[in-house]
Amino acid sequence: MKKSIIWAVLALGCVSGVWAQEVPAPQETPAEVKNEVEVAKEKETGTQVGAAEEARKKAKKEAKRNKKASKAEKERAKLEKLKKEISKKEGALKKNQRKVDKLRTKLTKGQAKGALSPVDIDKINQKINALKAKNLKIEERLAKLNKKR
Repeated sequence: MKKSIIWAVLALGCVSGVWAQEVPAPQETPAEVKNEVEVAKEKETGTQVGAAEEARKKAKKEAKRNKKASKAEKERAKLEKLKKEISKKEGALKKNQRKVDKLRTKLTKGQAKGALSPVDIDKINQKINALKAKNLKIEERLAKLNKKR
């Protein structure tokens, strides 16, 4: 009886040990593995394509913003340059006018004293006429610049 109990326990242990072992899962065929890999790649590329499109759209938007900003900066720089040029022309005009006034006073004083010869009077008149011609050119250019403003 002891022997039969021992045999029963051993037999039960062996049988339960066989059933307790994990049964290996059936291995997948290479075709199934390829399909899973392809599906995973398609998902990745789909998300990558979507991400790439989003990045492209963002880049376009950024480029448009930069283009608008650069246009605005160029326009501002153009206006500043125009203002500087106008102020230079106005300054040159005032300077030439002061020279004309000085030459006229010199001419009137010299004629009043009688210290100027006719040649000196002609030279001074030529200088005055040259400065007046310069002033006319400057005024024309200034008028064009003010139209641009």
